[in-house]
Amino acid sequence: MDQDRTDSMGRRGSEDTSRAEEHGRNAEENRDALEAQNRRTEAAGTGRTSEATSEAEANVREAGRNRDALEAQHGRIERTTPDDVRMP
Repeated sequence: MDQDRTDSMGRRGSEDTSRAEEHGRNAEENRDALEAQNRRTEAAGTGRTSEATSEAEANVREAGRNRDALEAQHGRIERTTPDDVRMP
């Protein structure tokens, strides 16, 4: 398991943290984009079915859950990454 956490240069933990932060930012951007799309659709009155609107709302909720899960993962990585592995 330790091999999964660090490479030969001891950098893996920081890379995982950076990756988790990036995923968190991407999830937030996706959620925001889905919310904006949903607002535009409602404002335009394009006649989308309530099923499609419900699906968009479900996607927004899922994006939020994904962001929360990635944020929690980031916290776990931060708490378990040894100080000597972290990048300044």
